[in-house]
Amino acid sequence: MKKTLTPTIQFGLVNIPVGIAPATTTKENVKFKLLHAWCGTPIKTDKVCPECDVVLAPEDLVRGHEVSKGVFVRVEDEEYQEVKNEKQPVIKIDCFLPWEVTALLPTRKDYYAIPETGKETAYGLLAEAMAQEEVDGFGLCNLWGADSRFLLTIAQRTLVLRLLFSKDEVVEQDFEVPDLWLRSPGELDEELKMARQLVRSLIDPNHPDMSVPDEAAMKKLIASKVKGGKVALPKPEKPIVPTNDLLAALKTSVSQGKPKKVTA
Repeated sequence: MKKTLTPTIQFGLVNIPVGIAPATTTKENVKFKLLHAWCGTPIKTDKVCPECDVVLAPEDLVRGHEVSKGVFVRVEDEEYQEVKNEKQPVIKIDCFLPWEVTALLPTRKDYYAIPETGKETAYGLLAEAMAQEEVDGFGLCNLWGADSRFLLTIAQRTLVLRLLFSKDEVVEQDFEVPDLWLRSPGELDEELKMARQLVRSLIDPNHPDMSVPDEAAMKKLIASKVKGGKVALPKPEKPIVPTNDLLAALKTSVSQGKPKKVTA
């Protein structure tokens, strides 16, 4: 597995050098270019000034942040580089958060944190301690010259660095969810019992299937068109019939031993 960076995990006075390798990739996804429909030529996306009607070279460009509609503040390269000064790549754990808290934090990108040779003991102790305390590390890291909030979590006995969306990128919840804990004694007890039974019947200790049917079908379509043939597209699933009888739907799902969508 190719490492793209070698930062250091810091917590307390402990430093653990690791190698960072991407845990996800998009290189296998089907991508499209826009073509001129008449001749099939890919179109270009030249940088053109609409005011001057000229194609611009890289040296003609400058960064600008729009502070109000049509009003920009310019940031010169020297100013930009001064703010984005080169820092030593580091993953500094500021605190540890319980799993029930970190489960709610939206993540942007995952990376495997691989222990450097000779540092396996410290790496293993940190992973084992986090697992036993049921916590994830949280803090600020600097990778590739950019700061980012992160979670350091455990997956299959490996530490995984999960870069988080910033506070300004997260949409706050503005709707209320019914609190089932406030229900009257005995209310929905039978439904909850069946729901738990259904959840238990669907627990799978193995690694889940991460394939995406639509993507596989698109690749099959492209491959067939390259060969000059046609492909039979998958038939759409039958729509789920809405029901107001939640208990009956749960019982049926449990008896069939597979998940059923319930629209109450």
